[in-house]
Amino acid sequence: MYRLVACDLDQTLLSDDRSVSLVNVKAITKLKELGIKFVIATGRGYQSVQDVLSELMMKEALDEYVISLNGAIITENHQNRLLALTTIEMDVIDKLFAYGISKHVDMHIYTQDNVFVLNLDQEDREYLNKRIDYQPINEEQLSAVKNHKIAKIIFHYNSEAERLAIVEDIKPITDGKIAVSFSSNRYIELNHLDVNKGKGLAKLADFLNIPLSQTIAIGDNFNDLSMIKSAGLGVCVSNALNDIKEIADYVCEADNNHDAISEVLTKFVFNK
Repeated sequence: MYRLVACDLDQTLLSDDRSVSLVNVKAITKLKELGIKFVIATGRGYQSVQDVLSELMMKEALDEYVISLNGAIITENHQNRLLALTTIEMDVIDKLFAYGISKHVDMHIYTQDNVFVLNLDQEDREYLNKRIDYQPINEEQLSAVKNHKIAKIIFHYNSEAERLAIVEDIKPITDGKIAVSFSSNRYIELNHLDVNKGKGLAKLADFLNIPLSQTIAIGDNFNDLSMIKSAGLGVCVSNALNDIKEIADYVCEADNNHDAISEVLTKFVFNK
């Protein structure tokens, strides 16, 4: 029996129009009526998922949770109660900022409550405007940003070749210090070495006294890999990357635009 379902947001739960389908909402509602937890596990910050929580009737709800910033933050929805926060060490932040400035990188900086962006290009601006609230800053303002607890830094590159080259280039900074992952076919995601969605799922499951063997994780991209591997049942939607499909226990027939979450819940929970 499965007792907790952790689900990625973009390109997984959300359709391309950034909504949750009515079929998926009904399936998730039925899941909750059975006493099974449904938890968003996202690379986004907690504040940016409030509209989705409203769609799922989970906003401000007691005993409902979100894993955000790839597992750096775990929050109970009621009164935004913080359960866990893992930040990047300051000496590493200084080096990543210095690198970003030297290369004029389109960079996102995630704190517990805010997203700051530097050198935002037009394509990325259009992408972000549809998804999250953010605060543009300049290089002179970076020192003030460092007064916040920083849980994730993103470098934006559309080209896969560029992303791979940058990851290699920053290895002297990241090795032994930073967990590096990819998302949305555009972002290099940088968290503390002890942070990933799999560890976030494990922390929350432990908090709720739920064995990992009784969890399902659903995703589509590299930052979902750890939780797909960690969960009792690792699932990906049909639009997932091929590398993710190769390690998933189950690959959906449906994609994020055709009720993939309902497919998973029907097959592995409701029909059992």
